[in-house]
Amino acid sequence: MQILQELNDDGVKLEDCLVISPLFGRVRKLTLRFTSYDINTLCNYDPPRTEGNQWFFPSINQEKNSISLKLHPEFKSYFLESKNFFKINGTWTQRALLKRGDCLQLSGNRIQFWGKDSNENENQPLLNPGKKLNVLLEGETGTGKTSLAHKIHEQSQVKGKWVHLNLAAYSQGLIESELFGHLKGAFTGAVRDKVGAIEHAKEGTLFLDEIDSLSLETQTKLLTYLDAGEFRRVGSPQAIKVRPRFIFASGKPLRYLVEEGKMRSDFYYRISSGMKITLKSLRKEPEKILQFLERFEKRYQVRMSKNLKDFYLKYPWYGNYRQLEGHLEKKREFFSRPHWEFDWVDEHLLDLPETPLREIPKKLGEIEYEHVERTFQKLNRNERSTCEVLSISKYRLRRILGRVS
Repeated sequence: MQILQELNDDGVKLEDCLVISPLFGRVRKLTLRFTSYDINTLCNYDPPRTEGNQWFFPSINQEKNSISLKLHPEFKSYFLESKNFFKINGTWTQRALLKRGDCLQLSGNRIQFWGKDSNENENQPLLNPGKKLNVLLEGETGTGKTSLAHKIHEQSQVKGKWVHLNLAAYSQGLIESELFGHLKGAFTGAVRDKVGAIEHAKEGTLFLDEIDSLSLETQTKLLTYLDAGEFRRVGSPQAIKVRPRFIFASGKPLRYLVEEGKMRSDFYYRISSGMKITLKSLRKEPEKILQFLERFEKRYQVRMSKNLKDFYLKYPWYGNYRQLEGHLEKKREFFSRPHWEFDWVDEHLLDLPETPLREIPKKLGEIEYEHVERTFQKLNRNERSTCEVLSISKYRLRRILGRVS
């Protein structure tokens, strides 16, 4: 029964999608439209191809293999079956029921299964920009830059390590040492040799978070390395040649920093010359809020009322996913009941001095909406009582709350 319940919630079903990261060729996203598929590996190096429900992939070890992907008649979810062993989520097996998020590894090819409404699918076509192409991620705090960067590293199948360095966590005097390393005695406090993040990443991925916090001096040194491909540890005359793949992230649009003189234009053009991805805030994509809420409901077996979801959809969430998830977790800690309504935990959101990071003053309409919404919620969403307290008409109340256009 437990397996059946899990497959009802998370099993891979018809119309779900999958992302193929082949041994050779570009990443592809497909939708499952047949009840059965044949997945074949061939003894060649041709790009992968699909012919209806027949899939063909190159083989890294020049061995032929065939796996059946079928819709289970009882569970109504897909399962994999083969005479030979295959690897699913890192484990060897000959048969496996599939759940969303599972990853099939087959002769150097990767097939990852997702739900048709899954938020993870949004960026999947962008997750494999080659193994060496640098990537710049821009987006407000909490939009998922770190998660996306790690997915890019995984989908690219680079040989080396994943190294994450948050540049804002160090003083400007220490950043050079953190990036390039140093020799013992190079400066006060350097009691031993240190390997920097660039050297530590080697042929892997170096994720430089908060790249907008770098000083102009450090930008110059990092730019010199990016152009030449070699660097020296602090206090060392010996040049080191290492070429990791870089993923840069910024919470601010970097071109504005160039205009303000806080970032070198040549440094900006260098780090943005690869692939640039801008992650939108939840305020601009409320449908993602709804998707997140639905996944949260399934994960923790709770049900949110329509009024509560409507409130979450209208709330600005300047902290984006990080703020939304943190709020839901706090609400879950205080209440164990399966049905959620608007309560004092949510009311606290209206009392917070929420402003964007750049501290742009709120518009008059936003202030009016927040005051009316707060009153409406405190009066248990009673329109008549709210109109009496605020001395406004029912039509104006509905207009402010967005019920009429």
